[in-house]
Amino acid sequence: MFAWGMLHLVQALTKDKATWEPMRDKVEPANAAWEYSRRLWEATGLELIPPMPGEAPATESPPALTGPMHVDGSDAPVSGSLGS
Repeated sequence: MFAWGMLHLVQALTKDKATWEPMRDKVEPANAAWEYSRRLWEATGLELIPPMPGEAPATESPPALTGPMHVDGSDAPVSGSLGS
């Protein structure tokens, strides 16, 4: 994840030098980073560091069962089980 973030950060700073160069040595680094990210989003609608590909979208419902699963063993009997 660190490499993904650094890749996009370096790429954006290289392509968009006109936006961040005037802030250099005039603004605290933490404030400059936030301001650059905001300006980039306002100009392009893109996030400075986009989500990684293949990342699952955030869900509000739990991914697991909410209660115990009923298993009767009749669908796939295993050697030594009650169903075989």
